[in-house]
Amino acid sequence: MVHTALERKAAQWGLESLYLESTALACSFYEALGYQPTGRPVLHFGVLQCFPYAKQLQPNKADGCAAAKFQRQAPQSFKEPKTTTPMTEMKRPEAAPGAFQAAWNAHDMAALGSLFDEDATFVNRFGHYVQGVDEIVALHVPIHETIYRDSTLENELIDVAHMADGVAVIHFWSRLAAGAAHPAGPHEVDTLILAVLTRRNGIWRIRALENVTLTNPRTGEPVLRG
Repeated sequence: MVHTALERKAAQWGLESLYLESTALACSFYEALGYQPTGRPVLHFGVLQCFPYAKQLQPNKADGCAAAKFQRQAPQSFKEPKTTTPMTEMKRPEAAPGAFQAAWNAHDMAALGSLFDEDATFVNRFGHYVQGVDEIVALHVPIHETIYRDSTLENELIDVAHMADGVAVIHFWSRLAAGAAHPAGPHEVDTLILAVLTRRNGIWRIRALENVTLTNPRTGEPVLRG
């Protein structure tokens, strides 16, 4: 893959980050590769709307400033999120879909992060894997400041399976309604989410979550259920 070769060469040159400007149709492609929005779209030649993105490469362990430098280059709005929603303490695993929906719809990433275990893993619908609650929050903050700032979720629990004392697996449907802020305009996407939850001190938190887009198996095109 050309992009993999580009990242490899950039790492050889000692570059800490890659930057690019994407067309509207290619935004989801670059997000799947781990790029994060770094600002509002700009016009080139007065007609072409381009969306700025950046991706931090594997930081040099000998240089502890790499991550901090990347953070300084991002807009001020991408700093540590502040919560505006009361933190939800999930008393039952069945509460997870509603709590996730409430945090998303409030665009409150601190509240979203509080639903996850400290070492939780998260795989988004583009197959981007992150580990740790800080990484999960960092994955969501930029998109809620830009393309998903006016989006909403509607979740629906499918089932709950208690695997052991204090361990449960749940499935739930999730319909994402993107708004005018998205490059593709208002549209809806249905996904199926699987989450593993664990209980500690009476509180349930998400230990692992994976999100899969509902698609037509013959064409690969996203479809809405029912």
